[in-house]
Amino acid sequence: MERIFGIAGMSRRWKVGVLLVALAAALGVTGLAYSTSDQNAQLVSQNRVYGGGQFTVSPGDVRNFAIDAHHANGDAAYGDIEYGGGAHWQREQVLCLNVVGSSATVGAVVTNADRPDAIGLLVLWVVQDNGNLLSPTPDAATFQVFGPAGPAGGWPVGFPSVCPTPDAATSLFGLSHMPLNAGDFVVQRAAQENGQ
Repeated sequence: MERIFGIAGMSRRWKVGVLLVALAAALGVTGLAYSTSDQNAQLVSQNRVYGGGQFTVSPGDVRNFAIDAHHANGDAAYGDIEYGGGAHWQREQVLCLNVVGSSATVGAVVTNADRPDAIGLLVLWVVQDNGNLLSPTPDAATFQVFGPAGPAGGWPVGFPSVCPTPDAATSLFGLSHMPLNAGDFVVQRAAQENGQ
């Protein structure tokens, strides 16, 4: 029997479209809540990365993502990442976040995936905010680096509780930034770190 509703029956192009529409709606609600609510004034004192979209790794290999990560001084980082491409997808829980300028390193652990062997792996990802959607230079992201926890993963000291700087992460793992085909990252430094 054919499924009429649900993601499983949709073509890949429809899935990407649904993801981008849902992300745009979520970002719009977040922006409205941020601008109209005193409760969200606390977001100004947090490092944040949020956004969604896609980038091409190689011809025919597109990665889709959605991210919402937060970190305030003295508190643990938190948030979620949805990441996948082709036949594979996974959900990741944010463990650390290091914002430097308009770039950020995000550390996470895979909590749900289409491949059971991926669950529990640590993830390191570097993202770059090059302006709004009208900017002539698109935002960019690196590959996600995956590995087991502990020394076997080759992680920097303190990871995943502490993320390295974006420059240190790209240097350590030999990562390159790939421009987004669609979508946007917003990398926000905490107000007190900006001298505000």
